[in-house]
Amino acid sequence: MTKTNEYWIWKSEKEKNTCEKCKSLDGKIFYSEDEIPEKPHPNCKCEVVKVVSEEKYEKCDCKELLNKTQNAVENIIAETKTYLGTIQEINTDCEINKESLRDLLNKAYVIKDEYENELAKHLKTCANNKDEEYKEITQKIIDFEKLKKENETNSAKIYELNKNFQNFDKETRVHLVDIQQLKEYSADTPHKKDECKILEDVLDLQTKTKLVNSQFQDYKKQAEMANLKNKNIQNAINSGNSYIKVLNNIPKIKCKCSNFLLNLKIDSFYSTGANTIGKKPVISGDCLQNALNWLEPAKKNKDAKVLNSIDDIKNKNLKNALDKIKMPKYTRGIVYNSNSKQSKNLLKTKEVQKFLSENMKALKENKKFEIQDLEFNPFKDWDAYLALQKCKMYNPHITKDGYFEAMIYDYYDFEHREPDPNAKGVIDKIFNPLATKVNNWGHRMQERKLLENYFVIYHIREKI
Repeated sequence: MTKTNEYWIWKSEKEKNTCEKCKSLDGKIFYSEDEIPEKPHPNCKCEVVKVVSEEKYEKCDCKELLNKTQNAVENIIAETKTYLGTIQEINTDCEINKESLRDLLNKAYVIKDEYENELAKHLKTCANNKDEEYKEITQKIIDFEKLKKENETNSAKIYELNKNFQNFDKETRVHLVDIQQLKEYSADTPHKKDECKILEDVLDLQTKTKLVNSQFQDYKKQAEMANLKNKNIQNAINSGNSYIKVLNNIPKIKCKCSNFLLNLKIDSFYSTGANTIGKKPVISGDCLQNALNWLEPAKKNKDAKVLNSIDDIKNKNLKNALDKIKMPKYTRGIVYNSNSKQSKNLLKTKEVQKFLSENMKALKENKKFEIQDLEFNPFKDWDAYLALQKCKMYNPHITKDGYFEAMIYDYYDFEHREPDPNAKGVIDKIFNPLATKVNNWGHRMQERKLLENYFVIYHIREKI
């Protein structure tokens, strides 16, 4: 900053005939001879007096600060406009990604279904076995679902960032107007710092500009991170499409293993049980057919609905209940409505009717039961025992129009077990080995991926 100890003062004669121009210049100080204007008219009696001060003073730089501040804010506004355009592009890409991921997942589920059908044709030891490919496509579906959520999250961030950036742009333009107005108000001539009337306001605007720039840098960083995330998602989608093409080119080969399921004669287990107990296996037979045929029977059942994962369950509390029993998230499932024969048969079981009779008073008093454990007896409820054995009942209650209503749910899964050595009686000795044999057969089939694990939900409803 330039320092000096001399300046010039314009002095006008204050007479009646003194012109307005001379009057306006009276008392003005100039810190350089170059700044002194020419006399406004001939015979001008004004004079410019040079003053040499013993103490030095500092020339004020408010005008220079205002110009720099204005330039800084104008640059921020220009960059903001560029980033708003970038954000719009990313938002468009997110929508394109959404469609691409939906298409990719549909293709993946189709291939998964194809491999499920293919797996049913080959033993684990068969050279044409497709277990590894099936595991891989199943994992890829999980990855694609995660990618879909990542894109949804990124899209939401971009939407919010776009809104924030637009508000920021409006506020920054108001700030620019404040700077421009102060420039118009400021004095045209140089002056001392200690005589400046606007310096404090200039410094306040300069401080605010630094905060505006800091906020801009933060928004800029968010936009760049969202753009990077978007590119990563696009790369993953391209990679996924390439992977799907590779899987589609893997040949599906028929061999002698295709007769494997027929040779097991599992239906004979059920017919033996039916003859012994005297009941047709509606619930357990349906469960087995769905597991063997990759839920195709349920897809054809007008009273059933197939879900691709527990995320498709609309009831959040029921969904949380399935989470608590550690239900695999991307397992498929079946929901039976109250008109289905499966739900009606389940409602008639001794175990459910026992719960009703023991808790009818509490149910009518609107007592909340939340989740109840059910365990079916093989001699009283043979069909439900083979299908579910132990399961859960969610939110049993009586509706305002007098219906008993609840959801019974389970995970169709088998664990190896040994026959009960303490089985007594003729029926017990026949049934126990039979049930154990069916269970262990299911366990081996699921190990080979020839029998699908899935969740099942039964909606039961009965007029009280």
